[in-house]
Amino acid sequence: MKAAILALVIGISGATAPSPKQAMSIDGRYCGRLWSNGDLVEAITVLSLTGDGRLTGTYEFADGDGRSTGTLTEDPPGKGSVYIERF
Repeated sequence: MKAAILALVIGISGATAPSPKQAMSIDGRYCGRLWSNGDLVEAITVLSLTGDGRLTGTYEFADGDGRSTGTLTEDPPGKGSVYIERF
């Protein structure tokens, strides 16, 4: 799941290969674009790993005249899903 999210974020952002130091961690700010209400809009996703290896983060993107924000939190090991909360 972590690899799929990272592949999606990197694919959207057009990021280049990371430096060796960056390759050791998924932590970081990823900028890209996504489709929202039929429009391609700018998006920012910030990802990090918790001490027990779970993926967490926040996202923000343009949504009409405003901004939509939310959090991403991976369930504890064995649950197999990602919980997405939208504010």
